[in-house]
Amino acid sequence: MEDSRRDDHKETGRVESFSDGVIAIAITLFILELKVPTSDDIASVSLFAKLLGLWRVSLLS
Repeated sequence: MEDSRRDDHKETGRVESFSDGVIAIAITLFILELKVPTSDDIASVSLFAKLLGLWRVSLLS
């Protein structure tokens, strides 16, 4: 009985490790796409409109 529980835990451990790796790569790709707006961009367009545009891009990705 104990051996079957250990085998089940091993299998889920491998899946958990794989999903953690996939999530880490996805987060890294999101971070690489972030760009800090320059002060000229903020002065010419309202900050709210810029952030709204970034939010839409994040949702589409």
